[in-house]
Amino acid sequence: MSPRTASAIIAANACLLIVTGACFCQLKQAEDTAKQLQRFKQLAAEAQPKVAAVMGCDQGDPISVAMVTRTQASRFVDSALAGECSELDLRKLGRCYCEIGLLPMGYDLEAELRNMLHEQAGAYYHPWSKTLTGIYGTVGLQDPSVEKMYLSHEMVHALQDRAMDLVRLMRDRDPDNDRQYCYRSVIEGMAGAVMVAFAMNKPLDSLPDMRSFWRSNLARMTSDTTTFKTLGRAPHYVREWLYSPYAEGGAFIQSWLRANPAARVYALCGAIPASGEQMLHFDKFQENDLPARIDLSRLRDHIGRQWRSYHANTLGEFELRTLFRSHPATRDSADDIAAGWDGCRFDAYADSEGRILMVGSSAWDSEDDAGQFERAFGQVLRTVRGAGGYTILRKRDRVHFVIGGAGEVAAQRLLASIR
Repeated sequence: MSPRTASAIIAANACLLIVTGACFCQLKQAEDTAKQLQRFKQLAAEAQPKVAAVMGCDQGDPISVAMVTRTQASRFVDSALAGECSELDLRKLGRCYCEIGLLPMGYDLEAELRNMLHEQAGAYYHPWSKTLTGIYGTVGLQDPSVEKMYLSHEMVHALQDRAMDLVRLMRDRDPDNDRQYCYRSVIEGMAGAVMVAFAMNKPLDSLPDMRSFWRSNLARMTSDTTTFKTLGRAPHYVREWLYSPYAEGGAFIQSWLRANPAARVYALCGAIPASGEQMLHFDKFQENDLPARIDLSRLRDHIGRQWRSYHANTLGEFELRTLFRSHPATRDSADDIAAGWDGCRFDAYADSEGRILMVGSSAWDSEDDAGQFERAFGQVLRTVRGAGGYTILRKRDRVHFVIGGAGEVAAQRLLASIR
């Protein structure tokens, strides 16, 4: 693939959430909006049968096409972000991530993701109206082939919607962050791979390694801090939240195709991995290796009355790997440490003064894996919180932890309540 083609493909792609896309390229403002809409309709009509053929599905009825202003597109980004995760949930999740060092202290995850997605939006599929939507001023690009590529990406989302019902997924969304990572990785990994195949006019099984392709090219494109100001200054976790569904999601798609040579990639819409561990390790997916059960139900009986429930979620292998990659002391061994993951849940509580108390437990494939995590997590927490403010307890292949101002006696009582 020529550098020009690779750059065009990256320029066309979307680093957004479940149903959004972006056009990373130099835009020129078209003068006639009617011509823009006509051009967009023409491109969509040409792309639909070709994209459906690559995916291995029936193209069905023509996808509806519309165009909106930049302001209207921003409203969609807000509604889509709220559909995947409410503002309150994002703020709470971000606060918990700050407490463990996955994000810098004080980082506003909800506000920064919103700014970032507004900065990047170029075209998107609108699942509520079942409409492929362009933005005035983004149709009429200097290179027509780029238009076809970013439109093909959104066309994949439109066809996925017919199999997966994206609105239902958002309405009934699993609040588990690890499961959300799996959904985004399949959806965006498939869209990215199909877009590259469409651009290169090649079958999916002949594409370059998608993990290497996306990681090298997305990193190069997003290093342009003049064009991508918010993304350019984003913490490592936020960049990974955007990159990984394309890189690791694309690699998962390729592994699935190699294991199922007679199948078409569209069938994956009904085969979402059960955990981030399965997404990152295809052999775990094939084995249907499910996370260990972690029971935090007794915490409420042992926590002080001043603490009210705040947020509960999973720290998947993706989050822990990213956490360890974010800190110099654990960066080189991050993947090995996280690879022993067999489950990790936490419950967070808040008091009237806004302080956070996190209590969690993790399961590991072996006692050695648990010991490796115990040491690495302790290193990270010492960096983030100093010598105090946390307690870690390992019991064979389980590692429990308390983070925040519970006090040593209270922390030990909480740890003892975890099954």
